[in-house]
Amino acid sequence: MSARRFAHRRMDTVALMKSLGASQRFVISAASVQLVLLGVFGVVVGSIVGFDGAIEFDKSKPDGTPRKLLDTARLSELGWQPSISLEKGIRETYAWYLEQT
Repeated sequence: MSARRFAHRRMDTVALMKSLGASQRFVISAASVQLVLLGVFGVVVGSIVGFDGAIEFDKSKPDGTPRKLLDTARLSELGWQPSISLEKGIRETYAWYLEQT
């Protein structure tokens, strides 16, 4: 099953600020160090939004890119670490969405 690393917008902002203070400019990659299976992601989102149905995968279709990894080593060297859990980030984003609609 495919897996991804996720980042919350506030984590990205902190990462950007850390990189601006670096003596050398570089492209930043800010994301959780935790690799999350997309099926697990679906279950977490479903539990937050109140979805009680089944999540099914069509195994006759390609699985896509198995893993998309971001290298956060440069940011870690500057003292940046992910600070928002996947569940907390999804809860905050969903609450924001509900406020907008």
